[in-house]
Amino acid sequence: MLSTVQIAALWYFVPMAIITSFKPVIMGKKKINEISYLKSVQLLYSVVAWIGIGFGIFIFLFSDLIIGVLYGADYEKAASILFIS
Repeated sequence: MLSTVQIAALWYFVPMAIITSFKPVIMGKKKINEISYLKSVQLLYSVVAWIGIGFGIFIFLFSDLIIGVLYGADYEKAASILFIS
């Protein structure tokens, strides 16, 4: 069973997967045109930032529900840990 901290840390996988998958494309643009490269890096960072903001809002709104579904009513206080992290 996952701990509350592990649930909060699970979201790290998504940005890392996005960055890893776009890295070859961005590095290819660096060789061709520096302006195109910089725009691609900015777009990548913007996407990752918005995903992080979206995940934070999701956890903010649904931490009680997530803990309730995964662990039950006995662990309701753990939602505050998930909410903070």
